[in-house]
Amino acid sequence: MTPTVNQPVVLRAPDVRMLADTHFRDVRIPGERERRERFIRFLDNLPGNSALFLLGDIFDFYFEYRSVVSRRYLDVCSAIRRASDRGIPVHFLGGNHDHWVGDRFASDLGVVVHQRDIMIEAQGRRILLAHGDLVMPRDYGYKMLKQIIRNPVVVALARAIHPDILDAIAGGVSHGSRTYLTVPQEKRARTVTAYAWNHFFLRGNDAFVMGHVHYPLHETKDGREFVILGDWIEHFTFARLTNGRLRLETVKS
Repeated sequence: MTPTVNQPVVLRAPDVRMLADTHFRDVRIPGERERRERFIRFLDNLPGNSALFLLGDIFDFYFEYRSVVSRRYLDVCSAIRRASDRGIPVHFLGGNHDHWVGDRFASDLGVVVHQRDIMIEAQGRRILLAHGDLVMPRDYGYKMLKQIIRNPVVVALARAIHPDILDAIAGGVSHGSRTYLTVPQEKRARTVTAYAWNHFFLRGNDAFVMGHVHYPLHETKDGREFVILGDWIEHFTFARLTNGRLRLETVKS
């Protein structure tokens, strides 16, 4: 599937950072608090001249109601707000677990929410950013399901459900969707990489960056670059663009 994008986001920031798949859940889960603290330190230490792109599945489930705000992610959301308050442009693209953010999320946190894959022009580069769930080869059943759960009628019906009940339902669905992690992620990464060169560079982009597959990978071919961001469950990796150069880095602590 060829990504559909809006007009390019033109950036002057000399330091552009991209990450995905932190999958924050319940702080009572073992290891969750430490993962959050590492993420919050990362945000608080962003240079003032940087830009940040959060490319989906930051939350294991996020659904925006018009007048109800979940307490589950207040610490993470507060850190995002602090970054934007410092003048750091923060862009958010929902994944398959947190597509349902909306205007309140954008206004409360001071972020730009994108509904489609993002083209950026920065440092002489033209880079296409995606979560990655809709560009995986084949996977037709999932793509059909995605169209259903993003349908405005379905979303409106979901808003009629009590938040606690919807959260419980989503928890079961999220647990089921994580079973794909039993498939070796490196194998999935290699499969999508082989597919990428003929399908992900059709819009004049010289690089393609995606999440969704929980294995960090950076490949170069014929002057083009393909990056899979990895995750913040095992790898704690992110992509960084400085001086026109893309690289994967790891947050140690």
